[in-house]
Formats: sequence, C-alpha cells, structure tokens
Amino acid sequence: MADDEIKDAGMGWSILENRVTMDVIPREEGDLRVRFRDDDDEVLWSSVFDRGFWESRTKKGEIGNKLADNTSFAKSTVKEELETVWTDLTENANEYEGDLIPPAVEQLIQNTQTVEVYGGEETERHVYVEAQPFGDYVGPDQTDGGASVRKLVFSNEEWVKSNGDTQTPPVVEKYSNAFYETLEITWEEWRADIRPHWKDMQEIVSDDQMSTADRIAMSVVRSLRHRLDVHADAQKILNDAWNGWYEEDSAYGEVVWVPGDTLDEALDKHDKGTEYRSALSRALKGEGYTLGNRRQTTIQGDPVELYPFIPTTVGVEDPDVDIIGLEDDDDDGEETDAGEDDSNDDDEVSEDDKRIDDVVDVVDDLDPECKGVPENEVIAEASTKRDLGPPGDIRDAIERGVLSGVLYRPGDEEQELVAVRPGGTETPGEDDIDPNEDGVPEP
Repeated sequence: MADDEIKDAGMGWSILENRVTMDVIPREEGDLRVRFRDDDDEVLWSSVFDRGFWESRTKKGEIGNKLADNTSFAKSTVKEELETVWTDLTENANEYEGDLIPPAVEQLIQNTQTVEVYGGEETERHVYVEAQPFGDYVGPDQTDGGASVRKLVFSNEEWVKSNGDTQTPPVVEKYSNAFYETLEITWEEWRADIRPHWKDMQEIVSDDQMSTADRIAMSVVRSLRHRLDVHADAQKILNDAWNGWYEEDSAYGEVVWVPGDTLDEALDKHDKGTEYRSALSRALKGEGYTLGNRRQTTIQGDPVELYPFIPTTVGVEDPDVDIIGLEDDDDDGEETDAGEDDSNDDDEVSEDDKRIDDVVDVVDDLDPECKGVPENEVIAEASTKRDLGPPGDIRDAIERGVLSGVLYRPGDEEQELVAVRPGGTETPGEDDIDPNEDGVPEP
C-alpha cells in the first residue's frame, strides 16, 4: 500500500514544536510503518516495525537516532519528545488497538455479522461474514446465511489455538474456503485482534447447549426415517445396508432393530468413524430414540450388532402398513389357527432335510475319497463360505446325517472325522432317524 493511500490511517502525533508529524500506520502484512513528516508534508524518515515496538528500548533508541539525523534538533531533545509518545502508546494501548489493526483485519471485523456458539461435548463457533457486496444475515436456518454471506465454522480446538505455522492461522483457511480469497493475516492478528472481537460478539444459540453427539443423533434418526426399510424377517437385514428388523415382543417391548453397520452408513456424512458409535449410542438413548442396550447376535452365520429403536422414531407408525412381510406372517398365523399346524411342521422338516443335503455336498467336496474330513472344517466351510446357517445348526445337520446313514465317522471317534457313506446319496425322511441310536455301522 503506497504512503499516499494511507495518510489518514493509523495514529499521529505532532512533536518538536509542531514542526514534525509522527505517524504509526498499520500495514496489510500485519506490521506497522513508523513515518515522520516535516511541516511541508515531506517524509523525513520511515521504517517498518512489529507491533509493540515502543516497548523495546533498542527500537526506541533506533528511531530517536534516525529522526535526529534527519532534523536539526539535538538527539537529547528528540528522544525527550518521543518519550511522551512512547508513554502514550504504553498507557493507552487498549484504546489504540483499533487504530493499529491492519486494513485486512479491520475489514474482516467490520464484515462480521454474528458469532454463534454451539456448546456441549464438542463446542463449535459459527461466524457469519459478509462478502462484497454486503449481504444480509437471515439466521442459522439458512445454511450460508444468504447469497452473499458465508459461514466460517471453527471447532473448539481451532478456536483456542494461538500459535503455529506463521502463514496459516485457522481463519485464513476458513476464509479461503468460503470466499476463494487469501487473507494476509498473522497468528498475532488472529490472537490479538480477530478472536477477541469475535468473542465479544458471540452468542450462545440455546440454553441447553445441545452437544455435537446430540445433533448427530438427530441427523442419524432423520436418515433412518427416510431410508430404512423395516422387515418382519430378521434375516432380511443382511440383504441391504438400510434394512431393519421389527420385533413386537422383544425384551424391551416393540422395537425396530437397526444394525450397527447401518448407523455407520448414516455417520459417513459427519466424518465420524466406528469409534464414534459409543458416543452416538449414548446420545440416541439420551434423546429417547432407543430403548435398552445394543444386542450382539448371529444371523445366517454372520455376527451382527443391533440397536433397539422405538418404532415411531424410524417412521413405523402402523406396523401392519409399514413393516414389510408382516401381513404374510399374519396370514400364516391365521392358517395355524384354522388347524393347519402340520404344514408348518412339514416346512421345518423340509428345511432340515435341505440343510442335511447341503452339508453332505460340502463333505463330499472336501473329501471326495470318503476317507474322512474334520468336522470343524465342514462347519467352517458350510457356515462361512456357503452360508448354510450358524455353526450349531451345521453341527446338528451333521449329527442327523450320521444318524440317518448318509454320513459316517471313519476311524477314531476322537478325531471327529466325518465322511459321506459310499452309496448313501439320499437323505432319509424324519421317520428314518432315531435320535436315541448311536448311528449305523461303518461300511
């Protein structure tokens, strides 16, 4: 900035019989220009110093010597006159602070419309700043405060930081992201000018000071309400990341179980990882969205972590309408009431028989020579790679296969080997299995 553009900026004193004017002028770079002019407005001497230079004996001595060299006054007289200036600056530093603020900082402060504090677990400050031309602040309901007003968001860690990289105090990056312009602001100006001014302006948005976790919990619940499909069949939750399971008679009463993976999906837009889920869980319960504690279970061989949501919070107002597959379950119940219980038993037998067939196929693939393969390998293959059910059901199917004769255990029983019986290709019916027998002889 040229001298003729800043003649009226900063502060000035008339000294040495009013024949010399001393100016202290803030610069864009954050420092101060000290300039002396004679009564013809000609510059006698000028140099640049850091703020607070008047507290340095060396700097004051340098200025006094330079001014004396460029005037006809004695050094003792010059230094005596300047001492009144140094005293004035020292005693009235707070009053002069506004006059010493660099133009870029002053403009930023003038353009600041409001500072909102969101207190709680993770305090944030939302600073609304006008662009050029000036805009109107319309409140926090509008994301950016208006077409020509932008919001700068500071975490508490960014706000309290007072020193660091000399080029980039937090406000520089925030401003650049909002306005695509770079401010020439130093850490000293952030610490001494901008932050104190914004602190004077700040207002607590709400008395309860809703925490970050509470706000994120509200956002997660909104996402669930709009995107979650709730099923009557628990196994359906594995089919899609946004599926839930409705249980009418859980330990907590009527709930919708939501997988932890679904909560992680909803957290993505908040840049929160799985380590944040415990804080979210507490907030969900505290806000009344969930009941009781999470539940760890296994569905189709996969471990699943479930959270019990109150149905209405995730959009289930009428279970008969909002729960997918619930009407089918009701129809089955009506048939049962009508005396068709045998059909359900047949379904169960059919499912068991199918699992035995599938397990026999697994054993046959692992042990084509029918010499025997460890049961643990069969269970691992069937439950994880082929998804035939949880390990307990696989083990039961092996036992049923042995009892029925399609499988047998060769060698020492302690080895827990199992093999397909040569020639045993058909799964017997329920009546052919005697759970009280020890099996059939080995071939």
